[in-house]
Amino acid sequence: MVIDLNMASRIKARCDRMLTRAESDSENLYKQGDWRAVSGVLKGGCRNALQAGMIELRYNNDIRHALQYFLRARNLSDIFLNIPAGVLTPSSLDIPIYCCLLSGDIASARSLATIVLSEKNKAVSGSHFDVHAQMLSSFVLNDLDTFELALLDFGDLEASYWWGKQRIYFSLYRAVLDGDGAFFNELLLEAIELFRARGFDKDFGDQLGEYGGLEYNGFAIDFMSVGIAVVAKSKGLSCQLDNEYFPKDLIEGVIDGGNA
Repeated sequence: MVIDLNMASRIKARCDRMLTRAESDSENLYKQGDWRAVSGVLKGGCRNALQAGMIELRYNNDIRHALQYFLRARNLSDIFLNIPAGVLTPSSLDIPIYCCLLSGDIASARSLATIVLSEKNKAVSGSHFDVHAQMLSSFVLNDLDTFELALLDFGDLEASYWWGKQRIYFSLYRAVLDGDGAFFNELLLEAIELFRARGFDKDFGDQLGEYGGLEYNGFAIDFMSVGIAVVAKSKGLSCQLDNEYFPKDLIEGVIDGGNA
């Protein structure tokens, strides 16, 4: 896919501005105790860091600067640990968890996952994003029983074309939980090809830039597959895949704690 460099530059500039603003606003809102506002700012900042880091990988092939963005998101996500009960929904933390994984800080991802599965927050009825966040969190915490319960809950939700395209990641979670390296690699190839196909899928469209889409595929990596592979690597599973949507060097370049 040919990348529109002008658009990439505009998106990254916007993300840079919004990330810097989120870093400042979140600190001020935290001091004021405006918890609902700060949680929204934190997730928005993590989304901007994720998109900017992905553009660094696709546009500049610059893993070092991409990691800096993911680490900034990790630093923002630390604030979630001190937000009181009753404010967060599980999906407040899905992108922050993935940013922690992409930075190589699995310990921070686990801390956020623990919040998701605690009584500190509750899923909104009918929310695919909330139930997925519970699935993701149980995966990060290596909790197969809770994962299976969340998967059953997801099956009870209203069918969605967009979320139907995400189900490959549920299978990837399960393969890693089972420690099945061969199946993990088989599914990984499928996931990347499905991600590539989003660039031509009018029904998937362009909804959330970090997940790719008709136009957004040129500015994204398959961050979910990459994050899952980071966890897989920590469990001793390896993968050989390496392409524009799955930069293997990023996985090879991070260690637990977020250092390249």
